[in-house]
Amino acid sequence: MTLNANISNTYTFDPSLGEALIGAYSRIGIRRTELTTQHMADARFEANMVMSELQADGFNPWQIELVTQTLIAGQSQYNVPDTTIFLLDVYIRQNPGTSMPSDRILLPISRTDWASTANKTMTGFPTSFWYNRQLSPVLTLWPVPDQTIVNGLNYYVQKRPMDMNTENGTQIAVPYEAYDCFVWMLSERLAFIYAPDKIAVVGPRKQMAYQKFLQTSTENVPLDFAVNMRGYYRM
Repeated sequence: MTLNANISNTYTFDPSLGEALIGAYSRIGIRRTELTTQHMADARFEANMVMSELQADGFNPWQIELVTQTLIAGQSQYNVPDTTIFLLDVYIRQNPGTSMPSDRILLPISRTDWASTANKTMTGFPTSFWYNRQLSPVLTLWPVPDQTIVNGLNYYVQKRPMDMNTENGTQIAVPYEAYDCFVWMLSERLAFIYAPDKIAVVGPRKQMAYQKFLQTSTENVPLDFAVNMRGYYRM
């Protein structure tokens, strides 16, 4: 496309949560001049519920974070940040900080697998892990590490979203392609409270925006590669 003086040539659109709330109310017929303190308080709560709802449908790439801990000889359990929604890949890096580090993936086991393990204190190089999803989650390695490796334990987590606040023009913590979906999801929730007659109209629009968002929120990996990896990962 040829750039000319009739386009902005900028990429700074980043609405605040306050602007998103006003937009959500507008979509159910409540204008900004009609909004009260109660409207805004309810919308702030529902905005946080939208973020909670989004966590239940798979991983959100912008919330993935790599956690690095020291692997300690004789220690099988490691605290996982309590902001973790779920755990992804876990691996141990040998010779970190050198020119030739080597990574070894660990395979997940279930609570039943762990309970069925006869010798839970056997030492060696870990090959598997059990992720105990408590309010304060714990990662248990097996076999129990027989060596200490500084910054050797690595794993990806999906973090819970940041709190949604309206103070000081705080932005909504979702990527550009999720803006419309977020506002429609919020509109549907607010319609249940303030405009039940609009739910039949808002619901399909929300679903359409949500499906479009899902198409852009996955990693672009060829299908044949994903299928082949089934022999490597325990699905």
